[in-house]
Amino acid sequence: MHLTVLPKTFLGKLAIGFFVLFVVTWTLVSILQPQFGNLEPGGAGQGNWAGIVFASLTVIGILSLFLGFVTGLVAMIRKKERSVLVLLIVILCLLLSVIVVAFLSEGF
Repeated sequence: MHLTVLPKTFLGKLAIGFFVLFVVTWTLVSILQPQFGNLEPGGAGQGNWAGIVFASLTVIGILSLFLGFVTGLVAMIRKKERSVLVLLIVILCLLLSVIVVAFLSEGF
Protein backbone atom coordinates (compact mmCIF):
# COMPACT_ATOMS: atom_id res chain seq x y z
CA MET A 1 0.00 0.00 0.00
CA HIS A 2 1.11 3.49 -0.65
CA LEU A 3 1.16 6.35 1.82
CA THR A 4 -1.65 8.89 1.49
CA VAL A 5 -2.39 12.14 3.30
CA LEU A 6 -6.10 11.66 4.05
CA PRO A 7 -7.52 8.49 5.61
CA LYS A 8 -9.45 5.98 3.51
CA THR A 9 -11.08 3.89 6.24
CA PHE A 10 -13.99 4.80 8.48
CA LEU A 11 -11.91 4.28 11.63
CA GLY A 12 -9.21 6.61 10.34
CA LYS A 13 -11.77 9.32 9.69
CA LEU A 14 -13.32 8.69 13.11
CA ALA A 15 -9.92 9.10 14.80
CA ILE A 16 -9.52 12.48 13.14
CA GLY A 17 -13.03 13.42 14.23
CA PHE A 18 -12.26 12.51 17.84
CA PHE A 19 -9.11 14.62 17.78
CA VAL A 20 -11.00 17.57 16.31
CA LEU A 21 -13.62 17.16 19.07
CA PHE A 22 -10.82 17.25 21.65
CA VAL A 23 -9.39 20.45 20.19
CA VAL A 24 -12.82 22.13 20.00
CA THR A 25 -13.86 21.25 23.56
CA TRP A 26 -10.61 22.29 25.16
CA THR A 27 -10.48 25.47 23.10
CA LEU A 28 -13.99 26.33 24.29
CA VAL A 29 -13.01 25.71 27.89
CA SER A 30 -9.83 27.79 27.63
CA ILE A 31 -11.65 30.69 25.94
CA LEU A 32 -14.77 30.75 28.12
CA GLN A 33 -13.34 29.87 31.54
CA PRO A 34 -11.65 33.25 32.23
CA GLN A 35 -14.95 35.02 31.54
CA PHE A 36 -16.76 33.08 34.27
CA GLY A 37 -14.22 33.61 37.02
CA ASN A 38 -13.86 31.30 39.99
CA LEU A 39 -15.77 28.06 39.34
CA GLU A 40 -15.11 26.45 42.71
CA PRO A 41 -18.17 25.41 44.74
CA GLY A 42 -19.24 28.34 46.86
CA GLY A 43 -16.99 30.68 44.90
CA ALA A 44 -17.85 33.98 43.28
CA GLY A 45 -18.55 32.36 39.90
CA GLN A 46 -21.72 32.41 37.84
CA GLY A 47 -23.31 29.46 39.62
CA ASN A 48 -23.17 25.71 39.39
CA TRP A 49 -24.24 25.47 35.75
CA ALA A 50 -20.96 26.94 34.48
CA GLY A 51 -18.92 24.47 36.51
CA ILE A 52 -21.02 21.58 35.26
CA VAL A 53 -20.66 22.73 31.64
CA PHE A 54 -16.89 23.14 31.93
CA ALA A 55 -16.46 19.81 33.70
CA SER A 56 -18.57 18.09 31.02
CA LEU A 57 -16.57 19.70 28.22
CA THR A 58 -13.32 18.66 29.88
CA VAL A 59 -14.45 15.05 30.34
CA ILE A 60 -15.72 14.90 26.75
CA GLY A 61 -12.36 16.26 25.57
CA ILE A 62 -10.36 13.72 27.55
CA LEU A 63 -12.53 10.83 26.39
CA SER A 64 -12.31 11.94 22.78
CA LEU A 65 -8.53 12.13 23.09
CA PHE A 66 -8.31 8.53 24.33
CA LEU A 67 -10.85 7.36 21.73
CA GLY A 68 -8.90 9.14 18.98
CA PHE A 69 -5.77 7.26 19.97
CA VAL A 70 -7.50 3.88 20.17
CA THR A 71 -9.46 4.22 16.90
CA GLY A 72 -6.39 5.51 15.08
CA LEU A 73 -4.30 2.63 16.34
CA VAL A 74 -6.97 0.08 15.41
CA ALA A 75 -7.28 1.67 11.96
CA MET A 76 -3.54 1.40 11.44
CA ILE A 77 -3.17 -2.17 12.70
CA ARG A 78 -6.38 -3.97 11.72
CA LYS A 79 -7.60 -1.93 8.75
CA LYS A 80 -4.11 -1.24 7.35
CA GLU A 81 -4.68 2.52 7.29
CA ARG A 82 -1.62 4.19 5.82
CA SER A 83 -2.28 7.90 5.94
CA VAL A 84 0.01 10.58 7.27
CA LEU A 85 -2.84 12.34 9.06
CA VAL A 86 -3.86 9.25 11.06
CA LEU A 87 -0.23 8.58 12.00
CA LEU A 88 0.11 12.18 13.16
CA ILE A 89 -3.16 11.95 15.12
CA VAL A 90 -2.06 8.73 16.85
CA ILE A 91 1.26 10.29 17.86
CA LEU A 92 -0.38 13.51 19.09
CA CYS A 93 -3.11 11.65 20.97
CA LEU A 94 -0.54 9.40 22.63
CA LEU A 95 1.60 12.35 23.69
CA LEU A 96 -1.36 14.37 24.96
CA SER A 97 -2.85 11.32 26.71
CA VAL A 98 0.39 10.78 28.60
CA ILE A 99 0.42 14.45 29.61
CA VAL A 100 -3.24 14.35 30.73
CA VAL A 101 -2.74 11.13 32.72
CA ALA A 102 0.39 12.54 34.36
CA PHE A 103 -1.45 15.75 35.23
CA LEU A 104 -4.45 13.90 36.64
CA SER A 105 -2.40 11.38 38.61
CA GLU A 106 0.01 13.67 40.43
CA GLY A 107 0.04 17.08 38.75
CA PHE A 108 2.88 19.14 37.43
